[in-house]
Amino acid sequence: MPARRDYYEILGVDRGADAEAIKRAYRRLAMRHHPDRNSGDAESEERFKECREAFEVLSDPEKRHLYDTYGHEGLQASSGGGFGFDIGDVFGNFFEQIFQAAGGETPGGDLGLRWDIDLEEAYRGGRIRVRYEALDLCPECRGSGARPGTGLRTCPRCRGAGALRMQRGFFTVQQTCPECGGRGRVLEAVCEPCRGEGRRPAEREIELELPPGVADGTRFRIRGAGHAHGRGHGNLLLEIGVRAHPLFRREGDDLVCEAPVGFTTLALGGAIELATFDGPRRLEVPAGTQSGEELAIAGGGMPRARGPGRGRLRVRLEVEIPRGLDEEQRRLLRLFEETLADEQKPRHIRFTERLRDLLHRREKA
Repeated sequence: MPARRDYYEILGVDRGADAEAIKRAYRRLAMRHHPDRNSGDAESEERFKECREAFEVLSDPEKRHLYDTYGHEGLQASSGGGFGFDIGDVFGNFFEQIFQAAGGETPGGDLGLRWDIDLEEAYRGGRIRVRYEALDLCPECRGSGARPGTGLRTCPRCRGAGALRMQRGFFTVQQTCPECGGRGRVLEAVCEPCRGEGRRPAEREIELELPPGVADGTRFRIRGAGHAHGRGHGNLLLEIGVRAHPLFRREGDDLVCEAPVGFTTLALGGAIELATFDGPRRLEVPAGTQSGEELAIAGGGMPRARGPGRGRLRVRLEVEIPRGLDEEQRRLLRLFEETLADEQKPRHIRFTERLRDLLHRREKA
Protein backbone atom coordinates (compact mmCIF):
# COMPACT_ATOMS: atom_id res chain seq x y z
CA MET A 1 0.00 0.00 0.00
CA PRO A 2 1.58 3.34 -1.02
CA ALA A 3 2.49 5.83 1.71
CA ARG A 4 -0.12 8.48 2.41
CA ARG A 5 0.87 12.06 1.50
CA ASP A 6 1.10 14.61 4.27
CA TYR A 7 -2.06 16.76 4.45
CA TYR A 8 -0.07 19.97 4.87
CA GLU A 9 1.99 19.09 1.80
CA ILE A 10 -1.18 18.40 -0.22
CA LEU A 11 -2.57 21.88 0.50
CA GLY A 12 0.83 23.57 0.24
CA VAL A 13 0.75 25.16 3.70
CA ASP A 14 3.09 24.89 6.67
CA ARG A 15 2.12 23.23 9.94
CA GLY A 16 1.63 26.57 11.67
CA ALA A 17 -0.88 27.84 9.07
CA ASP A 18 -4.05 29.36 10.51
CA ALA A 19 -7.59 28.34 9.54
CA GLU A 20 -7.96 31.13 6.97
CA ALA A 21 -4.72 30.20 5.17
CA ILE A 22 -5.84 26.55 5.02
CA LYS A 23 -9.24 27.58 3.64
CA ARG A 24 -7.69 29.81 0.96
CA ALA A 25 -5.28 27.07 -0.12
CA TYR A 26 -8.08 24.51 -0.32
CA ARG A 27 -10.37 26.73 -2.37
CA ARG A 28 -7.58 27.52 -4.81
CA LEU A 29 -6.73 23.87 -5.36
CA ALA A 30 -10.38 22.72 -5.40
CA MET A 31 -11.17 25.25 -8.11
CA ARG A 32 -8.18 24.05 -10.16
CA HIS A 33 -8.96 20.32 -9.89
CA HIS A 34 -12.77 20.28 -9.67
CA PRO A 35 -14.25 17.53 -11.92
CA ASP A 36 -16.61 20.00 -13.60
CA ARG A 37 -13.57 21.83 -14.95
CA ASN A 38 -11.54 18.69 -15.78
CA SER A 39 -14.06 16.28 -17.25
CA GLY A 40 -12.53 12.85 -17.85
CA ASP A 41 -9.22 13.76 -16.18
CA ALA A 42 -8.65 10.97 -13.67
CA GLU A 43 -5.55 12.61 -12.17
CA SER A 44 -7.39 15.88 -11.45
CA GLU A 45 -10.28 13.95 -9.92
CA GLU A 46 -7.89 12.11 -7.62
CA ARG A 47 -6.17 15.38 -6.65
CA PHE A 48 -9.57 16.89 -5.92
CA LYS A 49 -10.46 14.03 -3.57
CA GLU A 50 -7.05 14.31 -1.93
CA CYS A 51 -7.45 18.06 -1.33
CA ARG A 52 -10.96 17.54 -0.01
CA GLU A 53 -9.77 14.92 2.46
CA ALA A 54 -6.89 17.12 3.66
CA PHE A 55 -9.18 20.12 4.15
CA GLU A 56 -11.76 18.04 6.06
CA VAL A 57 -9.10 17.12 8.60
CA LEU A 58 -7.09 20.36 8.86
CA SER A 59 -10.18 22.59 9.06
CA ASP A 60 -11.51 20.69 12.08
CA PRO A 61 -9.56 21.61 15.27
CA GLU A 62 -10.11 18.21 16.89
CA LYS A 63 -9.20 16.20 13.81
CA ARG A 64 -6.19 18.42 13.15
CA HIS A 65 -4.91 17.92 16.69
CA LEU A 66 -5.39 14.17 16.34
CA TYR A 67 -3.56 14.17 13.01
CA ASP A 68 -0.70 16.32 14.33
CA THR A 69 -0.32 13.93 17.26
CA TYR A 70 -0.80 10.48 15.68
CA GLY A 71 -0.71 11.08 11.93
CA HIS A 72 -2.86 9.13 9.48
CA GLU A 73 -3.12 6.14 11.80
CA GLY A 74 -4.77 8.29 14.42
CA LEU A 75 -7.51 9.17 11.96
CA GLN A 76 -7.95 5.60 10.66
CA ALA A 77 -8.56 7.07 7.23
CA SER A 78 -7.82 4.63 4.43
CA SER A 79 -6.61 5.88 1.07
CA GLY A 80 -9.44 7.41 -0.96
CA GLY A 81 -11.88 7.45 2.01
CA GLY A 82 -14.82 9.81 1.72
CA PHE A 83 -15.10 12.94 3.84
CA GLY A 84 -17.97 15.32 4.47
CA PHE A 85 -18.07 18.07 1.85
CA ASP A 86 -20.19 21.13 1.13
CA ILE A 87 -20.25 21.90 -2.58
CA GLY A 88 -21.01 25.51 -1.74
CA ASP A 89 -17.43 25.94 -0.48
CA VAL A 90 -16.08 25.21 -3.94
CA PHE A 91 -18.69 26.85 -6.14
CA GLY A 92 -18.54 29.92 -3.92
CA ASN A 93 -15.13 30.64 -5.44
CA PHE A 94 -16.37 30.12 -9.01
CA PHE A 95 -19.34 32.47 -8.80
CA GLU A 96 -18.72 35.06 -6.09
CA GLN A 97 -16.80 36.23 -3.06
CA ILE A 98 -18.51 34.95 0.07
CA PHE A 99 -19.26 37.62 2.66
CA GLN A 100 -19.72 36.86 6.33
CA ALA A 101 -23.43 36.51 6.96
CA ALA A 102 -25.38 37.50 10.05
CA GLY A 103 -25.87 34.79 12.67
CA GLY A 104 -28.67 32.25 12.51
CA GLU A 105 -28.44 31.44 8.78
CA THR A 106 -28.02 27.92 7.46
CA PRO A 107 -24.32 27.35 6.58
CA GLY A 108 -23.74 27.12 2.84
CA GLY A 109 -27.03 28.83 1.97
CA ASP A 110 -25.93 32.46 1.81
CA LEU A 111 -24.28 33.72 -1.34
CA GLY A 112 -22.11 36.84 -1.74
CA LEU A 113 -21.99 38.78 -5.00
CA ARG A 114 -20.54 42.10 -6.17
CA TRP A 115 -22.45 43.92 -8.91
CA ASP A 116 -20.84 46.90 -10.68
CA ILE A 117 -22.75 49.92 -11.98
CA ASP A 118 -21.72 53.20 -13.62
CA LEU A 119 -21.38 56.41 -11.62
CA GLU A 120 -24.35 57.92 -13.48
CA GLU A 121 -26.49 54.91 -12.46
CA ALA A 122 -25.43 55.53 -8.86
CA TYR A 123 -26.33 59.20 -9.27
CA ARG A 124 -29.85 58.49 -10.54
CA GLY A 125 -30.68 55.26 -8.70
CA GLY A 126 -33.60 53.16 -9.93
CA ARG A 127 -34.20 49.52 -10.76
CA ILE A 128 -31.40 47.25 -11.90
CA ARG A 129 -31.45 43.64 -13.10
CA VAL A 130 -28.87 41.37 -11.48
CA ARG A 131 -27.98 38.06 -13.17
CA TYR A 132 -25.93 35.48 -11.31
CA GLU A 133 -25.48 31.76 -10.65
CA ALA A 134 -26.53 29.95 -7.48
CA LEU A 135 -26.95 26.36 -6.37
CA ASP A 136 -30.45 24.94 -6.75
CA LEU A 137 -31.73 21.50 -5.79
CA CYS A 138 -30.85 18.95 -8.43
CA PRO A 139 -34.03 18.31 -10.48
CA GLU A 140 -32.99 14.69 -11.09
CA CYS A 141 -32.75 13.56 -7.47
CA ARG A 142 -34.71 16.46 -5.91
CA GLY A 143 -31.86 17.22 -3.57
CA SER A 144 -31.34 13.73 -2.15
CA GLY A 145 -28.07 13.08 -3.99
CA ALA A 146 -29.23 9.53 -4.78
CA ARG A 147 -29.79 8.14 -8.25
CA PRO A 148 -33.57 8.05 -8.97
CA GLY A 149 -35.01 4.71 -7.87
CA THR A 150 -32.35 4.15 -5.21
CA GLY A 151 -32.10 5.17 -1.56
CA LEU A 152 -29.78 4.82 1.42
CA ARG A 153 -27.92 1.86 2.89
CA THR A 154 -26.03 1.29 6.13
CA CYS A 155 -22.57 2.85 6.08
CA PRO A 156 -20.06 -0.01 5.57
CA ARG A 157 -17.32 1.85 7.41
CA CYS A 158 -19.00 2.60 10.75
CA ARG A 159 -21.76 -0.04 10.28
CA GLY A 160 -24.45 2.50 10.98
CA ALA A 161 -22.96 3.91 14.19
CA GLY A 162 -22.04 7.25 12.63
CA ALA A 163 -18.74 7.31 14.55
CA LEU A 164 -15.42 5.49 14.69
CA ARG A 165 -13.60 4.48 17.88
CA MET A 166 -9.83 4.16 18.19
CA GLN A 167 -7.85 2.61 21.04
CA ARG A 168 -4.43 4.11 21.78
CA GLY A 169 -2.97 2.65 24.95
CA PHE A 170 -5.13 3.81 27.84
CA PHE A 171 -7.07 6.24 25.65
CA THR A 172 -10.14 5.70 23.51
CA VAL A 173 -10.82 8.34 20.86
CA GLN A 174 -14.13 8.67 19.02
CA GLN A 175 -14.59 10.67 15.83
CA THR A 176 -17.39 11.27 13.33
CA CYS A 177 -17.32 8.73 10.53
CA PRO A 178 -15.80 10.49 7.49
CA GLU A 179 -17.63 8.15 5.11
CA CYS A 180 -21.19 9.02 6.12
CA GLY A 181 -20.60 12.28 8.01
CA GLY A 182 -22.11 10.86 11.18
CA ARG A 183 -25.44 9.91 9.60
CA GLY A 184 -24.81 6.15 9.69
CA ARG A 185 -26.12 5.72 6.14
CA VAL A 186 -24.73 6.36 2.67
CA LEU A 187 -26.21 6.54 -0.82
CA GLU A 188 -26.85 3.27 -2.62
CA ALA A 189 -26.00 4.94 -5.93
CA VAL A 190 -24.89 8.51 -6.65
CA CYS A 191 -26.97 10.82 -8.83
CA GLU A 192 -24.73 11.45 -11.81
CA PRO A 193 -25.82 15.01 -12.78
CA CYS A 194 -25.03 16.43 -9.31
CA ARG A 195 -22.39 13.82 -8.33
CA GLY A 196 -24.34 13.03 -5.19
CA GLU A 197 -24.29 16.56 -3.81
CA GLY A 198 -28.01 17.18 -4.35
CA ARG A 199 -27.42 20.70 -5.78
CA ARG A 200 -26.44 22.07 -9.17
CA PRO A 201 -25.56 25.56 -10.51
CA ALA A 202 -28.49 27.44 -12.03
CA GLU A 203 -28.98 30.87 -13.62
CA ARG A 204 -30.86 33.44 -11.52
CA GLU A 205 -32.14 36.98 -12.14
CA ILE A 206 -33.53 39.49 -9.65
CA GLU A 207 -34.57 43.15 -9.77
CA LEU A 208 -33.38 45.60 -7.14
CA GLU A 209 -34.35 49.22 -6.45
CA LEU A 210 -31.28 51.40 -5.81
CA PRO A 211 -31.64 54.73 -3.98
CA PRO A 212 -30.21 57.81 -5.76
CA GLY A 213 -26.66 58.44 -4.59
CA VAL A 214 -25.90 54.82 -3.66
CA ALA A 215 -22.22 54.56 -2.70
CA ASP A 216 -19.56 52.08 -3.72
CA GLY A 217 -19.52 49.18 -1.24
CA THR A 218 -23.20 49.50 -0.23
CA ARG A 219 -24.61 46.07 0.64
CA PHE A 220 -28.14 44.70 0.30
CA ARG A 221 -29.49 41.50 1.84
CA ILE A 222 -32.11 39.81 -0.35
CA ARG A 223 -33.81 37.01 1.55
CA GLY A 224 -34.34 33.70 -0.21
CA ALA A 225 -32.19 34.58 -3.24
CA GLY A 226 -29.12 32.55 -2.21
CA HIS A 227 -28.18 28.89 -2.50
CA ALA A 228 -30.78 26.17 -1.99
CA HIS A 229 -30.32 24.01 1.10
CA GLY A 230 -32.26 21.48 3.13
CA ARG A 231 -34.61 24.07 4.65
CA GLY A 232 -35.21 26.35 1.67
CA HIS A 233 -32.91 29.05 0.31
CA GLY A 234 -30.24 31.22 1.86
CA ASN A 235 -29.87 34.95 1.32
CA LEU A 236 -28.12 36.89 -1.42
CA LEU A 237 -25.61 39.35 0.07
CA LEU A 238 -25.20 41.84 -2.76
CA GLU A 239 -22.45 44.47 -2.72
CA ILE A 240 -22.71 47.38 -5.15
CA GLY A 241 -19.52 48.47 -6.89
CA VAL A 242 -19.33 51.81 -8.73
CA ARG A 243 -17.03 51.96 -11.74
CA ALA A 244 -14.57 54.81 -12.27
CA HIS A 245 -15.94 57.63 -14.47
CA PRO A 246 -13.82 59.28 -17.19
CA LEU A 247 -14.77 62.83 -16.09
CA PHE A 248 -16.01 62.81 -12.48
CA ARG A 249 -14.79 61.22 -9.30
CA ARG A 250 -16.75 60.98 -6.09
CA GLU A 251 -15.55 62.31 -2.74
CA GLY A 252 -18.25 61.75 -0.14
CA ASP A 253 -21.36 63.42 -1.57
CA ASP A 254 -19.30 65.74 -3.79
CA LEU A 255 -18.47 65.23 -7.45
CA VAL A 256 -15.03 66.48 -8.48
CA CYS A 257 -13.72 67.17 -11.97
CA GLU A 258 -10.97 69.10 -13.72
CA ALA A 259 -11.71 71.65 -16.45
CA PRO A 260 -9.17 73.18 -18.87
CA VAL A 261 -9.60 76.98 -19.08
CA GLY A 262 -7.89 79.53 -21.31
CA PHE A 263 -5.48 82.04 -19.79
CA THR A 264 -7.61 85.01 -20.78
CA THR A 265 -10.69 83.58 -19.04
CA LEU A 266 -8.73 83.10 -15.81
CA ALA A 267 -7.17 86.55 -16.05
CA LEU A 268 -10.21 88.57 -17.17
CA GLY A 269 -13.01 86.43 -15.72
CA GLY A 270 -15.84 84.87 -17.66
CA ALA A 271 -17.93 81.73 -17.78
CA ILE A 272 -17.38 78.14 -18.85
CA GLU A 273 -19.95 75.46 -19.64
CA LEU A 274 -19.78 72.07 -17.94
CA ALA A 275 -21.43 68.79 -18.94
CA THR A 276 -23.16 67.17 -15.95
CA PHE A 277 -25.49 64.20 -15.42
CA ASP A 278 -28.43 66.64 -15.49
CA GLY A 279 -27.32 68.53 -18.59
CA PRO A 280 -25.06 71.55 -19.14
CA ARG A 281 -24.22 73.85 -16.19
CA ARG A 282 -22.69 77.33 -16.37
CA LEU A 283 -19.81 78.19 -14.03
CA GLU A 284 -18.73 81.80 -13.47
CA VAL A 285 -14.96 82.28 -13.20
CA PRO A 286 -13.84 85.39 -11.27
CA ALA A 287 -11.09 87.56 -12.77
CA GLY A 288 -7.63 86.69 -11.50
CA THR A 289 -8.43 83.03 -10.76
CA GLN A 290 -5.24 81.00 -10.54
CA SER A 291 -4.58 77.71 -12.29
CA GLY A 292 -5.31 74.87 -9.87
CA GLU A 293 -7.95 76.77 -7.89
CA GLU A 294 -11.22 75.03 -7.19
CA LEU A 295 -14.69 76.48 -7.64
CA ALA A 296 -17.88 74.78 -6.42
CA ILE A 297 -21.50 74.62 -7.53
CA ALA A 298 -23.79 73.95 -4.57
CA GLY A 299 -26.26 71.12 -5.19
CA GLY A 300 -24.39 69.86 -8.25
CA GLY A 301 -23.04 66.71 -6.58
CA MET A 302 -24.44 63.31 -5.60
CA PRO A 303 -27.83 62.92 -3.91
CA ARG A 304 -27.28 62.34 -0.21
CA ALA A 305 -28.12 58.76 0.73
CA ARG A 306 -29.03 59.92 4.23
CA GLY A 307 -31.07 63.07 4.36
CA PRO A 308 -32.24 65.53 1.73
CA GLY A 309 -30.17 67.59 -0.68
CA ARG A 310 -27.09 67.01 -2.76
CA GLY A 311 -23.37 67.51 -2.41
CA ARG A 312 -21.33 70.01 -4.40
CA LEU A 313 -19.87 69.89 -7.88
CA ARG A 314 -16.24 70.91 -7.37
CA VAL A 315 -14.36 72.05 -10.44
CA ARG A 316 -10.58 72.34 -10.45
CA LEU A 317 -9.51 74.89 -13.07
CA GLU A 318 -6.35 74.17 -15.00
CA VAL A 319 -4.88 76.75 -17.40
CA GLU A 320 -4.63 75.46 -20.96
CA ILE A 321 -1.42 76.59 -22.68
CA PRO A 322 -1.97 77.15 -26.40
CA ARG A 323 0.27 75.34 -28.88
CA GLY A 324 1.48 76.19 -32.37
CA LEU A 325 1.67 79.97 -31.89
CA ASP A 326 2.60 81.99 -34.95
CA GLU A 327 5.17 84.79 -34.90
CA GLU A 328 2.62 87.59 -34.39
CA GLN A 329 1.07 85.80 -31.40
CA ARG A 330 4.51 85.28 -29.90
CA ARG A 331 5.33 88.98 -30.32
CA LEU A 332 2.10 90.07 -28.64
CA LEU A 333 2.68 87.73 -25.70
CA ARG A 334 6.20 89.03 -25.14
CA LEU A 335 4.90 92.58 -25.33
CA PHE A 336 2.17 91.74 -22.81
CA GLU A 337 4.71 90.14 -20.44
CA GLU A 338 6.80 93.33 -20.47
CA THR A 339 3.80 95.36 -19.30
CA LEU A 340 3.24 93.29 -16.13
CA ALA A 341 4.36 94.75 -12.81
CA ASP A 342 5.78 92.57 -10.04
CA GLU A 343 2.75 93.09 -7.79
CA GLN A 344 0.60 91.54 -10.50
CA LYS A 345 2.48 88.23 -10.08
CA PRO A 346 2.12 87.44 -6.35
CA ARG A 347 2.83 83.72 -6.65
CA HIS A 348 6.01 84.36 -8.61
CA ILE A 349 7.14 86.92 -6.01
CA ARG A 350 6.53 84.49 -3.12
CA PHE A 351 8.43 81.74 -4.92
CA THR A 352 11.37 84.08 -5.63
CA GLU A 353 11.51 85.22 -2.01
CA ARG A 354 11.47 81.67 -0.64
CA LEU A 355 14.17 80.61 -3.08
CA ARG A 356 16.31 83.60 -2.07
CA ASP A 357 15.91 82.78 1.64
CA LEU A 358 16.88 79.17 1.05
CA LEU A 359 20.05 80.13 -0.86
CA HIS A 360 20.94 82.67 1.82
CA ARG A 361 20.67 80.05 4.61
CA ARG A 362 22.89 77.67 2.66
CA GLU A 363 25.52 80.36 2.16
CA LYS A 364 25.55 81.10 5.91
CA ALA A 365 25.85 77.43 6.73
